[in-house]
Amino acid sequence: MTASSLASASLDPPLVLVCVNRNALTHALIAEQGAFGINILRSDQQEVSSRCAGFLGAKAHFLDDQPYRTGESGAPLLEDALSWLECTLWRSYDAGDHTIYVGEVQSAGATEGEPLLWYQRGYRELMLK
Repeated sequence: MTASSLASASLDPPLVLVCVNRNALTHALIAEQGAFGINILRSDQQEVSSRCAGFLGAKAHFLDDQPYRTGESGAPLLEDALSWLECTLWRSYDAGDHTIYVGEVQSAGATEGEPLLWYQRGYRELMLK
């Protein structure tokens, strides 16, 4: 799935949160696995984001053609993502038609590049001065 937002929740322990629609396939998978991966995409990975967001149809959701590795928790981590976080499920909270999943970061990594940004219903680029 493509998350529209991600937030840092705590430094000690390192916690992040993501809100997941209850109708999303990923919703049940996170609860079952007790873990999830967060992949921050590079600016040239718009197609991956669009696929995961469902913009290209249900079958496109599956990223079998994308190189990935499985973290120690079982979470899938894209090999060519700008950065990644591997999280174990710390808590979950009801939030209407979404669940707020709070994950404890177990491992993280980053590479060089520019992040993919979504703003006002479109992909954007950073304009650094």
